[in-house]
Amino acid sequence: MKNRTRKIIDISLHFSIFALVIFSYLMMALNGWGVKSDTLASSGITSLRFFTVLSNLLMGVISLLAAIFGLKHLKEDEYQVPKWLRVLKLSGVNGVAITFLVVLIFLEPQMPGLGLGFFDLYLRSNFFMHFFVPVLATVAYLFFDERDDFKWRMTPFAIVPLTIYGVFYLINFLVHGAVPKGPEDWYGFGMWGAGPSFFVLLIVLAFGLGVATGLYYLKRIIRK
Repeated sequence: MKNRTRKIIDISLHFSIFALVIFSYLMMALNGWGVKSDTLASSGITSLRFFTVLSNLLMGVISLLAAIFGLKHLKEDEYQVPKWLRVLKLSGVNGVAITFLVVLIFLEPQMPGLGLGFFDLYLRSNFFMHFFVPVLATVAYLFFDERDDFKWRMTPFAIVPLTIYGVFYLINFLVHGAVPKGPEDWYGFGMWGAGPSFFVLLIVLAFGLGVATGLYYLKRIIRK
């Protein structure tokens, strides 16, 4: 594939991701998740407490930034995307990839117990946030993005958003003395107590770093 053609596809995909993120967020914020369960329903400003929403919005902002950079330098064959933007792209893709995997591996098996079916987590805005945006962002990153020239030691920066979110969540429900599944503990970590919840956070961060590492090396293999 010619370099210019690859750039055009990459720019188009990033503009598409931005548009889909805005569309799906407005759909969710105005109408709720569209899932048949109060425990998974959210609308308005309260929707911003969920990692799914924040990771998609972050991916949308990064995609818009990447598309603008790409469009500005489309005619420059020798132009290299700044290293900070490449790491930022990995961070964005990593966030939505984590969302995709958590939904598929962790949440889906719980659906029968809630009286829900497999596809109930992929309805309306959830179709975009849980599936389409993560897949589209991953495809764009692996197949059409610039080759990465940074070392693996930069990869941990990709879990900075996840770390900030996890630490805020943990501190938030501990400071407020939240009860499990209460307003300050929407993921239910409180049922384990402070110590185990901190350990769960470490596991989540390790999982996030594993996903980022997988994306990093998979891209290097595909784009040799």
